[in-house]
Amino acid sequence: MEVHDSVIIVPADPSWPVEFEHAKADLEIALGGRALAMEHIGSTAVPGLAAKPIIDVLIGVAKLEDADPCVAILTRHGWEFPREYNETLEGRRFFLKRDAKGVRTHHAHFVVHEGALWNGYITFRDALRSSDEVRDRYEKLKRELAEKFHDQRERYTASKTDFVNEVLRMRT
Repeated sequence: MEVHDSVIIVPADPSWPVEFEHAKADLEIALGGRALAMEHIGSTAVPGLAAKPIIDVLIGVAKLEDADPCVAILTRHGWEFPREYNETLEGRRFFLKRDAKGVRTHHAHFVVHEGALWNGYITFRDALRSSDEVRDRYEKLKRELAEKFHDQRERYTASKTDFVNEVLRMRT
């Protein structure tokens, strides 16, 4: 699935953690105990960091196959499960939600709880939260990439990989 949604970075919004809590509560009800844990990840989880205004929810399951029954459940609750895109992913299942205008508002990432992907997402988020210098460098990079790859979301995301890996190496 090639994604051509525009990459728009907006100033940090103090309502993002509240939006996460609402999404988490809705997901907990919908999933009925299938999730072991949920965390707010991505740039909207970092106070003061400009971001695409999309709430990323990390959902931990005991094994990845535990996410498979969640496809039918979450699609009934307004989430999309892009099958083609999910076939390209290793170690996670990806869902997205849009508002009435078709604009992405939420992403849900199912991964093995406390597995390598879980730990990487949490470590990166916590590194951004704990260092103004790292957060500011990341924001500068995001803004540059958003300008360069404005209509190429996949290239925007892929171009952040080296920075993310650098931060993870510093933290492990």
